[in-house]
Amino acid sequence: AAPTQPGDNSHEERVPFMAAVESMPVYAVAGATGNSGGHCLRALSNAGNCALVAIVRDASKAQKQGLHELPNTSLAEASMDDPTALESALKGVERAFLVSGAGDPSQSTREINFLKAAQAVGVQVIVRVSTASPLISINSEGVYAKAHGLIEKYIEEADQFVIDLNPDWFMDNWGPMMAQEARATGCFSYPVKDLTKMKYALIATEDIGKAAAALLQAPLNKLVPLKGKRLELHGPRVHSYTDISQAISKAVGYEIVSKSVTPKEFVSNLVAAGVPKLMAESLALTFTTMAGDTPRHRHYIPRTDPAILELYKPNITLDHFVQGLKKVYDRSAMEYVISTGYYVYRTVEKVAEETSEMISPKSAKGTTDFSKGPPPSA
Repeated sequence: AAPTQPGDNSHEERVPFMAAVESMPVYAVAGATGNSGGHCLRALSNAGNCALVAIVRDASKAQKQGLHELPNTSLAEASMDDPTALESALKGVERAFLVSGAGDPSQSTREINFLKAAQAVGVQVIVRVSTASPLISINSEGVYAKAHGLIEKYIEEADQFVIDLNPDWFMDNWGPMMAQEARATGCFSYPVKDLTKMKYALIATEDIGKAAAALLQAPLNKLVPLKGKRLELHGPRVHSYTDISQAISKAVGYEIVSKSVTPKEFVSNLVAAGVPKLMAESLALTFTTMAGDTPRHRHYIPRTDPAILELYKPNITLDHFVQGLKKVYDRSAMEYVISTGYYVYRTVEKVAEETSEMISPKSAKGTTDFSKGPPPSA
């Protein structure tokens, strides 16, 4: 394996690493400590045909995850709020993966900072994780739906080589985030009218990361027709919310039911749990829009784009995914809680930048007793 440079902050500091892998193309992965970013980074590292720059906000966190030990990988510490640091991190990079955390209006500014920095230093291709197609509009009242609308507008105006991925619900959302309510109350609460009518092709973040990695490694002639395109990315099977409850119940050994609540109740419960009102309202709007209870901005077509399937076929099923949830849903672990404000703010949307964390009550910020109301559910 080529040498790695844990904690590097500049192109100059990465020169020895770059020289060691000079025969390889250099790709960058932003949000590398998160779910889809981490899976993309590992898939590219396993392929062994490129040098990698993992762009992270906190190099110490990346080192704890062992990212600096991945073959052909260096770390570059850069905030998406710092255009100069981003340009330094992206120097010499040919292709890049972009994902960032959702939950506040600054998401569009952060991602546009990255896109501008990439264009300034000559990055040729960017694969970006967006959100579900039905949500996106610059006129949306949803915070992340509007952010992605603004980012799309920038990409169009800049005529930049960006390929957007529009994923379905993350399977991973039914991990630690949803487990808290299920362990406390035996149910999942959703602000939709019908829990069985709509079915969704849930996709694992592992499949998202691997699909992105496959695109980044594709020959340029296959990517040129995809410039500026928005590619649908979905899991292999469709499921209703009731189907999800039944699958998880079977895997964890106790019954969990799906419960319908009004959007107003949903928002009220989240705000009471410490979730910012804007985020709570955005989550409720996401559920109602995906269900068709409120108007969709674009069609919902739960089929992966053929251009992706030619390179990678999402294969993680819900039945397979839930087999890994027993520990998360273990009711004997009730002394553990989720830091709601942190987890929701950083990972509830499908473009999650941070990994979920189960933490102890002593270190929790704004922890919540979900016996008084449902947790975030997307």
